[in-house]
Amino acid sequence: MVNQLPSEDQFQSELAKAAVFHEEDPSQYYDIVKKIGYGGFARVFLCKRKSDGKECALKFIEPKNVKEREIIRNELGIMNMCAEGDGVIECFQAFDFKSRLWIFLEFMDWGCLTPMVEERRGNIPENVCAYILYKTL
Repeated sequence: MVNQLPSEDQFQSELAKAAVFHEEDPSQYYDIVKKIGYGGFARVFLCKRKSDGKECALKFIEPKNVKEREIIRNELGIMNMCAEGDGVIECFQAFDFKSRLWIFLEFMDWGCLTPMVEERRGNIPENVCAYILYKTL
């Protein structure tokens, strides 16, 4: 039996349930350890969860406008919907606090692969490729 795609209303309803942002101060739950990078729209920090000391990554985003905020919220919702089972990166919690979005994600110890690929000029050992593909799939 083939699963049917949801209607637009069903999808929007599921997306709203999956894009959960708490509206409290995230510093109650996480400590920032250090800045580890930045992207086109976010700064990334290494953090520790206060409850158990688990390391995680914080994507700290200051949306420029309402549309950008909604795009980010939808992106988180889709990511959470896809993570049911075994997602590539787990989202622990997300906060909408002081007009900023704080998204706490599983810490990927390799970080971005771009520098490694550029440094090795595409010559990456087979076992490393296998590991990356296994984690991605």
